[in-house]
Amino acid sequence: MCRRLLPLFLILILCVSCTRKKAAPPRPKHSVYEMYYQRALNSLNNFNASRDSVQLVAALHYMDSASVQKSLRNQLIVPRITLLLYQKKLAVGKAFISTLDSSQFQRPYMKTMYVNFIDALIYNRTHELELRNSTMQKAVDSVLGFLKSHPKNKDAIADLFSLKMYSELPQKVFSEMDEYKKQHPDTKVIIDNLEKSFKTAVNQQK
Repeated sequence: MCRRLLPLFLILILCVSCTRKKAAPPRPKHSVYEMYYQRALNSLNNFNASRDSVQLVAALHYMDSASVQKSLRNQLIVPRITLLLYQKKLAVGKAFISTLDSSQFQRPYMKTMYVNFIDALIYNRTHELELRNSTMQKAVDSVLGFLKSHPKNKDAIADLFSLKMYSELPQKVFSEMDEYKKQHPDTKVIIDNLEKSFKTAVNQQK
């Protein structure tokens, strides 16, 4: 595994992809709380575009307000993790994830993925490269295990290659994406769009 990690703010697709999904129309009975939920996602997207920390304060406020409605709490998990990553509160994020059950996530591997991903970021901070690389590989392996039986799952594909972009050279990742398309032709549109997003982020880094 290459000894590099892209800056956190450049490639956060494995968290932020959830904020790009169109929310379902609010049910009249709970429209206020679902409005708070949508505003929380909008605030995260606004921060991703502007780097204005006020948007993170707003996102936290709206998440706390939306969480009053129990049916929204699981939907708020990934946005809350995203918020903590944006704030670089890695230990807090890991502690939060440890309180959750795997069944609360949208896909069964996600708790393992996030725990190992955050561990890798923590080890990167302390320059413990071997531990960083081994924990990042555990995160990748958790997604690969799911993709063996769900090879066309677009969110899992995004998770896999987003993780790889943190720790491998971009050209190597792009080659792996091309190989994945050859093995699973139905994923071409998904991977082409993902690759376009990655290339935009890499160019921003230059």
